[in-house]
Amino acid sequence: MAKRQTIIPQYGTVMKRGVLYYRTRIKDANGKLVAIYAKTPEELYNKETFALEQINLYCSRQRTIMYSVEVRNGLYDIERGRREMGRDTS
Repeated sequence: MAKRQTIIPQYGTVMKRGVLYYRTRIKDANGKLVAIYAKTPEELYNKETFALEQINLYCSRQRTIMYSVEVRNGLYDIERGRREMGRDTS
């Protein structure tokens, strides 16, 4: 069975110390832009997907922790699916 070919996006290039690097920028968990560099587009694509997976994993853990703290402290009404204090999320 043939392996599915990955579509690699076009990346910008940067010359550093005489070496050509491919570059892309992504937003981290704090919302800041972070540059990722690699020597080939395939390597950069792999780095970018790995970094985005790590950011999503971190953000989902933070949401889970915040939810568990709200439930533990009695700030979240499980039956109604909304916070008792603050903004109504239903």
